[in-house]
Amino acid sequence: MNERAILLWVWIAGYVACIGILMFMFVKGLSILGNLPAHFSLLSSIYAPYIGTIFAYWFSRRGAVSAANHRQPFLVAVAMSTLFQVLVIAILTSVFFHVERKGIENALKVAGEVATAIAVLTALPIGYFFGKEKC
Repeated sequence: MNERAILLWVWIAGYVACIGILMFMFVKGLSILGNLPAHFSLLSSIYAPYIGTIFAYWFSRRGAVSAANHRQPFLVAVAMSTLFQVLVIAILTSVFFHVERKGIENALKVAGEVATAIAVLTALPIGYFFGKEKC
C-alpha cells in the first residue's frame, strides 16, 4: 500500500470508528433516535474538511519526486492525523465515563472545538503531503 493510501485509511478508519461509537451510544440508550442525525452531522463536520481535502488532492497532478526528504512529509502527516484521531475518539469515548443527559452533545461540541484548534497542525501537513511532488 502506498503512502497516500495509508494516510487516507487513517482518516477513514478514524471516521468509521467515531460513527461506530455514536451507534454504540444509541444502542446503549445514551442517545435517542431523534438526535442521531444531528450527532452524525456534527461528527461529519469535524471530518469532512480533512477527508474532502485528501480526495481533492488524490486526483491532482504532481511533478517528479525529489530524492531529498521524500518521506518526511508523509511521516509528519501520518503523525498529526493519528494524533487527531486519538483526540477525537478519546473525547467521544469519555461519554462512557461521565454519563450525563447531554453527554453526547457536549462531547461532539468539544471534539469540534479541539478539531478546530488543531486544524492548522493537521490540515497543513496533509495538504502539503498530497500537494507536493509525485509520491
